[in-house]
Amino acid sequence: MPMLLTRYLLMMTLSVLFATVSDAQPIASDNFESATVAEGAISSGEGFAGSWKLMAEGKTDLTVVEKSLTYEAGDIKVDGGSRALQYVASEDKIRVLATRELPVQTDTTYLSFLVQPSNSQDGNDFFQFGFDAGKSSSPNASVVMQGKFYPRSNTALGGAPSIGSVKQDQTYLVVLKVEHAENHANYNQVTVFVNPTSLDESANKPAVQKRNSGVSEIKRLLIRKAFTEKSDTFTIDAIRIGKSFESVLK
Repeated sequence: MPMLLTRYLLMMTLSVLFATVSDAQPIASDNFESATVAEGAISSGEGFAGSWKLMAEGKTDLTVVEKSLTYEAGDIKVDGGSRALQYVASEDKIRVLATRELPVQTDTTYLSFLVQPSNSQDGNDFFQFGFDAGKSSSPNASVVMQGKFYPRSNTALGGAPSIGSVKQDQTYLVVLKVEHAENHANYNQVTVFVNPTSLDESANKPAVQKRNSGVSEIKRLLIRKAFTEKSDTFTIDAIRIGKSFESVLK
């Protein structure tokens, strides 16, 4: 075999291997174990492009607490450690509570996290976690918790299917997938999995919304809430962002 062809095949093999290894690792993660809280910011985790920036009531209502969230089902086990991010509501307005800069993403991206709601007085509490391109007042691709779990593409929820029910004091493992379906210029398909039991993505039940998100790239994480009563609580842990379903669940 000619030397140039041998080198070419070796380079192609290595590039595929490196891409596979890269896709198997999370891009960013945060368990809040070593978090430091300063005025207006929380520093924790790795792989992000900045610290959590706390907004509005998030400056007083978001903090890091000594609390352990875990999830285990089928071949998936996620342990959030002994500390977690917690929001305790002080009012009912629509607010972005926190944002965090990410390395820019332009292709299929996954987000997983543990979440536990508690102390709710009704089923109307609205809690949203997802991505934008760096300048929105609402995530462009996200998961919404409001009685059930909803995938949300763009800033309107109308017509989105739901999956699961939001129950108090139960810990959920949520996986959000955002993608350019059919090579659309913008992210236009958002998928949500709740309490998956298999590392094989296709073996888990999804809820999918197909709608133009209005953005072609991802630059930030956002936490947003609405319609909360005083003392409504949401605890979040084990945040992972990656390029594959499996990468955000290991």
